[in-house]
Amino acid sequence: MQLPCDITLNYLLGEEAGPVPVKLRDGREADASLDTFGFELIRHESMVSDWHNLEEIEEKHYAEIRALAKELTCCDFVLFYPAVVRNPEAAKSSEDYNPIEAVHSDYTESYPDVIRDPGHPYHKLISRHFEAEGVSAEDVASASRIRTLQFWRNTGPGDVDYPFAVCDTRSVSRGELFPILVETYGGLETRFESFVVLGQNAAAHEWYSFADMQPDEVLMFRAFDSDKADAGEHFWTPHTAFRNPEATAETPARESIEMRAICFWK
Repeated sequence: MQLPCDITLNYLLGEEAGPVPVKLRDGREADASLDTFGFELIRHESMVSDWHNLEEIEEKHYAEIRALAKELTCCDFVLFYPAVVRNPEAAKSSEDYNPIEAVHSDYTESYPDVIRDPGHPYHKLISRHFEAEGVSAEDVASASRIRTLQFWRNTGPGDVDYPFAVCDTRSVSRGELFPILVETYGGLETRFESFVVLGQNAAAHEWYSFADMQPDEVLMFRAFDSDKADAGEHFWTPHTAFRNPEATAETPARESIEMRAICFWK
């Protein structure tokens, strides 16, 4: 896929989603960092040899991303939402594991309440990692800061049918974000709020993609930051899958893994 290029992305238009034309820029030519754009491309080699093997991912990759998140943030402990593996095989078990073709950002201002409530189904999903980190529900409830980072890795061929695009957070205002309730995802009860993005001002949104991503490259982007939310600053990072404008019937299907590392400070 050649960048830059013109594509269409699915935004919320009124009460329904619809395609909107946008310019897609080359992320490799941008001086993007987590603190400025809300995303950053980093190098990270994994010991996982088979990205279709969920047991190997469980055994190796959680620890790898935990160590990476701690190194990058200097947080006190890291918990996880379950890894999201996207490939044709996974999509057979749930349509949620197809690439998501809707401009969205994962969490709203209500996210800390979801994380801290021991009775919430989302809290139950992350509590399975308490023992590995030596923490408790009380440690989560009393955390002074919560910051969730997404680590997105392409695990298949570099040129795929539905690549990944991410938006400079500074180009999207809070007024362009519309909250929706995600009751379930991939067969799991989740019940958290996510943002979909309104398309009326899409021409001002600055979109980027990274062509031919390799397995030792990881796109890290901010999904939430309680410090920024409390200060009224941009804590969201819109993102989406999109149809490769150069794709043909022979273009390989996308294979990827997403790790949501929830970083806590005591």
